[in-house]
Amino acid sequence: MEGCREAAGWFGGRDMTMKRYIILLQIAALLLLAVAACSRSPQRPPFLPPAESVPPPEMRWEVRADYSGLTPYMPRHYAFSRLHDGPMPALIPSNSYGMLLPYSSAAMLSDGSLRESKHGLVTVNGVVVTDLVYDRVDRAQSYQSGIYTPRPAYRLAVNIPGSDSQWGFVQTRQAACALDGSWVTPFDFIDMVFTEDVMILIRDYETYDFLVYDYEGRFIYNFMDLDWIGSVYRDAWPGNFVHNISEGYGAVQMNDGTFAFVDILQGWPMYTEFVSAQPFSEDLAAVKVRMSSFGETTELWGFLDRGFGMVIPPRFVDATVFMHGRAVGSMPDGTWQLIDKQGKILMSVPSYNYLEPHYDGSGYTVHSFEGQRGPTFYPKYYTFDLVGVAPPAAAVPEGRDANIFSLDGDWFGLISGGGVWVFTPYEEHFFPDTSYVSYIDGEFVIYSLHDGQSGLMGVKTMDGRDMIPPMKNAIISAVVVDGSLAAFIENIGNMGYFIRPGSSYMPSEYRLIGVDGSVITAGSGRLTHDESTGFFSVLAADHFAWLDKNGNVMISIPLMSYALD
Repeated sequence: MEGCREAAGWFGGRDMTMKRYIILLQIAALLLLAVAACSRSPQRPPFLPPAESVPPPEMRWEVRADYSGLTPYMPRHYAFSRLHDGPMPALIPSNSYGMLLPYSSAAMLSDGSLRESKHGLVTVNGVVVTDLVYDRVDRAQSYQSGIYTPRPAYRLAVNIPGSDSQWGFVQTRQAACALDGSWVTPFDFIDMVFTEDVMILIRDYETYDFLVYDYEGRFIYNFMDLDWIGSVYRDAWPGNFVHNISEGYGAVQMNDGTFAFVDILQGWPMYTEFVSAQPFSEDLAAVKVRMSSFGETTELWGFLDRGFGMVIPPRFVDATVFMHGRAVGSMPDGTWQLIDKQGKILMSVPSYNYLEPHYDGSGYTVHSFEGQRGPTFYPKYYTFDLVGVAPPAAAVPEGRDANIFSLDGDWFGLISGGGVWVFTPYEEHFFPDTSYVSYIDGEFVIYSLHDGQSGLMGVKTMDGRDMIPPMKNAIISAVVVDGSLAAFIENIGNMGYFIRPGSSYMPSEYRLIGVDGSVITAGSGRLTHDESTGFFSVLAADHFAWLDKNGNVMISIPLMSYALD
């Protein structure tokens, strides 16, 4: 009885028991409603399409796909392999690559033209050894007297983020590597100079922090460590020294005003008494000497040989370096002389004129000084054999000057009479309805004309027959190998050259055309001839390719591949 009384007290009596029972029933009902609501499919929003109907069980069937006959997807342009799977963010030196070639990705400008974007390295057998990780890959070249000569190295460059200057130039970190990838320097340099024998890698111009390497990738010395570098005249820009090194020597100004010739291989200076000096060219260097006579002091130029002996005594107020066995100097009386290596005068030009040699050795131009003109306003031209060039009589109305321009070899041009005359001292040809001639070899001419809205380019034979008909938005260049014409390159499409607003988009296409007019190869993209290797490169929106000397594909790399992104 005592237990019952305790239980009754806990439930609070009979009435309290009924109330608790009702509450429990209500909770159970709510739980059942929640389960039922969850079991129903939610109502579809009105903006969605109707749900697909499920076929009844008797209408279902099983479909199985057989993938055994499928092959992996291969890009349209595919002729390469990779050194290994995974990222290849830098060149790892190796003696097994062989010759390396640069390859590029393409960026398309708003006018549809293509330009190079990122660069990488690939072997001639098509093995990619770096991804597209460089902003520039350039063949090393030395420069002297207007002539570029390839050297056995590449310059690699990566842009420094946020380094755009007020002139639009981007600062870079640079490195050099071997053509076969057997060595590579760190990316520690802001500039590089390539000479015949060594590379000069520049970390800082102001302090002469110039590292000298040979083309085997071996460090030789640093200019900062040379004991005489403290005697260099500091107000002169050091680039004037390193960018004018030739034939193993550079000339640098010292604190006492004289110049020293520096043996670049050894870092040894040869001190002289000259007040100015130019780099060696064809084994001779022009130097300025201070001379006194009858109480008067003059400074005149003469020429040294490589033994530092004066082989052409000082007599010129100004002088050029030797090119093709000849140099030009001006005399104190204002006349100009063309001389050979013995100092013999080959041609003399009157005062108030300027004698300019052509870099390619084709001839010479005589310019009149402004305000003190000679017999004519326009320049006069001479061949390398010093034969005067005169325009055809039919090309120039009597009593008028002729605006002649120099072409290839002994050829010259003149725009007159609704066309272009091309001529040498011994023959002449007229191409009517032509605006300009950019190339001639005595057999073919590359010419331009204007249709009133745009320019067109084509190729004619010397008798006026169209070998490559003129085409709008075409740029044609000659492929010259060992001094002989080998083929023509025709790039068609928007080239990024001042495209007029509203002009229609044209995809880039190319043709390699033989001297017989046959198409050797053609495709999409832009074709370029690499003179240092003799190969052709193709930059397209979706691939990069190298073609051999006959136009056959050696390497083709798809730029849409996941492996190259």
